[in-house]
Amino acid sequence: MPLIYAIFGLAPLEHALDTEAEPAAMRAAACGECHAAQYADWSASRHASAHSNSIYQAGLAAEPQPFCVRCHAPLREQGEEVLRNLDWYQSWGPHAEPGPAPTFEAEDFAHEGVTCATCHLRGGTILTPTETHALHPTRAAPLRDPELCAICHEFPFVSEGKYATSALMQSTFSEWRAWGGAETCQTCHMPGGRHLFRGAHDQAWLRQSVSVEVGRSTWTIRSVGVGHSLPTGDLFRHLTFEVERGGKWQVKAWIGRTFRTVREGGLLTRVLDADTSLKPEVPLVIRGAPGRWRLVYHYGSATDEARGLVPIDDLVVILAEG
Repeated sequence: MPLIYAIFGLAPLEHALDTEAEPAAMRAAACGECHAAQYADWSASRHASAHSNSIYQAGLAAEPQPFCVRCHAPLREQGEEVLRNLDWYQSWGPHAEPGPAPTFEAEDFAHEGVTCATCHLRGGTILTPTETHALHPTRAAPLRDPELCAICHEFPFVSEGKYATSALMQSTFSEWRAWGGAETCQTCHMPGGRHLFRGAHDQAWLRQSVSVEVGRSTWTIRSVGVGHSLPTGDLFRHLTFEVERGGKWQVKAWIGRTFRTVREGGLLTRVLDADTSLKPEVPLVIRGAPGRWRLVYHYGSATDEARGLVPIDDLVVILAEG
């Protein structure tokens, strides 16, 4: 087990954080009374909507796996709220059985997602980058260590509640480490120590993270200032480079990871088939006749887009066009 798991009181795969604190003290609003700037940043971040966002909610309905809850609603009290509702999620998902829907129980705490207590509270003690004397007990912890982010942003595939393969479902930490740059996760995603947790759902920032250079018969696509693959994270994320032909958009290049399903050790899982995602400082050249073009970021798969459980504007964004 990596040392950082022990430092933060986590167990791989099945961890549920037990803070040993009063429920009211774990709420983000309680922290916001003194840490207003951090609370404002977090409130607008994807961490705050890790459980409540439409893409995750639809994914949980399609595959109501307890494993998913550990990172999207990681505190023990949050997880208990969601786990009581797994039957309800399945009742409106794509594999729902006919019949009355189960009762939905309130998920007030779970809807805080990755909240302040997730990173900062253990056993009634506040974890800080450097120990300080404050109004509450504190102790120093490696909050600026990228391995802390890896706890939720890198993991293998899971089948029947077990790690099913060495292939990584999310591999952002390994991608960053292979790049070898000076910047850390926190440098880019928490600039100046702010709790913005910027990522792919910050669409203005996402558009700045890619460039398209148009030649006479080529398009050269590069990631800009990104220290890992683009896209990264969820396995269904991908880019399509599309050209208009005969009034219709045609996919000229599919950019991302593809997997195939296999059986390993008696468990049904996936292995990486191909990886065409953009790598730091490595251009992708696409050849073709000039004309209208666009680069599209997809937060989900083609199946997700066809299901209609998520508004299409939540699943697709045009990064560049010409």
